[in-house]
Amino acid sequence: MSDKLRVFVSSVQRELANERIAVLELITTIDPFLAAHCDPVLYEFEPASPDKAPDGCLKSVASCHIFMLLVWRAYGRKERWLSITHHEYRHAKQLDLPILVYIKGPAAPERVALYSPQPRSGAQPFRPRCLSSCEVIRAQNLDILPVPGDSPVRDSITWAAHR
Repeated sequence: MSDKLRVFVSSVQRELANERIAVLELITTIDPFLAAHCDPVLYEFEPASPDKAPDGCLKSVASCHIFMLLVWRAYGRKERWLSITHHEYRHAKQLDLPILVYIKGPAAPERVALYSPQPRSGAQPFRPRCLSSCEVIRAQNLDILPVPGDSPVRDSITWAAHR
């Protein structure tokens, strides 16, 4: 068993496919510190599971030490009234995992509606901008992933590992 920190990367897969690969490459090859200490977990690269989404995703989240959420425009496909990404986020909160949120694009009030679908009665809306106890980084482009030596991702993961 590896002593590396497992970092679950959550997002709407199709919308942020390039950014997910960029995070994977950053953690596994670009940044030597992250490569030595972390294993990224992207559900699409996990071994096939007999579980249906979101159950398979939630099992993967539970096997990780850190939850990284990448957010842009799409809410994602709903399963049981919430998107799979929303289920993953809630599960990470229940597990008390450190949560890193990367929001693509500039801050703007009109973006809030994009992440706040009408919840069913009594449900909490999904509002990444309002998350507590999270490290939130806003990036114009998530593909700005830095060169080694200047890594907000590395800094965030280090923060999460020591929280």
